Amino acid sequence: MFNKITKGGLPIKTSNIALAGTGVGKSLFMCHVAASCISQGHNVVYITMEMAEERIAERIDANLLNVNITDLHTMS
Repeated sequence: MFNKITKGGLPIKTSNIALAGTGVGKSLFMCHVAASCISQGHNVVYITMEMAEERIAERIDANLLNVNITDLHTMS
């Protein structure tokens, strides 16, 4: 739906900011977008002042592997 609304998604070589209130899904959205861009071979810089690097990495990994985040710790 995001790609439809933006008529193609995020333009290549752009900086993008997700700005919204507390608890509305900014991190969820950005981790999904980051994983999608990574899977397409693009470089991603993820800057946040809210969450630890490890939590962001877990969320992106879960998106890339298409698994529940709680299942990451049981995987080899």
